[in-house]
Amino acid sequence: MAHAHPIPPPAASWRGQLGLAALMAWAAGFVDAFGYLFLARVFTAHQSGNTARSGLFLSAGRWHHVTWYGWPIAMFVAGMLAGAAIMEHSRRNRYHGARLLLILEIVLLAGFLAAAATLTRGHVLDVRGGLRWAIVALPALAMGLQTIAVTRVGDIPIATTYFTGALNTFSEGTVQYLYSLRALDAAGRRAGHARLRHAFIAAGIWASFFAGVIAGAAGKPAWGAKALLLPIAALAVVLAFSAFARE
Repeated sequence: MAHAHPIPPPAASWRGQLGLAALMAWAAGFVDAFGYLFLARVFTAHQSGNTARSGLFLSAGRWHHVTWYGWPIAMFVAGMLAGAAIMEHSRRNRYHGARLLLILEIVLLAGFLAAAATLTRGHVLDVRGGLRWAIVALPALAMGLQTIAVTRVGDIPIATTYFTGALNTFSEGTVQYLYSLRALDAAGRRAGHARLRHAFIAAGIWASFFAGVIAGAAGKPAWGAKALLLPIAALAVVLAFSAFARE
């Protein structure tokens, strides 16, 4: 991830970057909630819940559940590895790898939408065997790709699919800003305002994901598979704006 770069907006400002990253976080929250409801309580974006459940079932010797919750983790990591490889190749060959990751993510989510539209009974996935595992892989791979597509807003590292780090950045930035209010020199006050900006960015990304979860949880029972058109459209907007960005 060291060489991955954010998707810059036309103005390349941190506010523009935050807007696009927030839209991606909203899409991730939506997909995470939709997938949780559709895929028998499997998370497809943040993997902490899957990791905890897999560990709990491992301690009980329930191997099928261990593999079921471990599978999206493996697919998420596979998406990250593929994304990192694409970004490194793009850096070496001077093309915009983040755009390619977005296109691949949209294709994967479109496949997930098609599966949800045709293989649903009672609002949940109605298929068994290898096809069921393949369908779970689609959104998990997509979220892994998204994690690599944007890794910074301005001068701070961020993720748009998981948020423990964002909460940590928010907490540290807020405290450091409050301490900077006691600074007597201009440099100290400027540093404090920079930390406040970090906290604002982290909070904005977290809030966007949270809003996406709410929208996904409401959209799934209301509109079924068609609800996935919303995160796909959000990612298409990000792609459209990045297409006009300066390399």
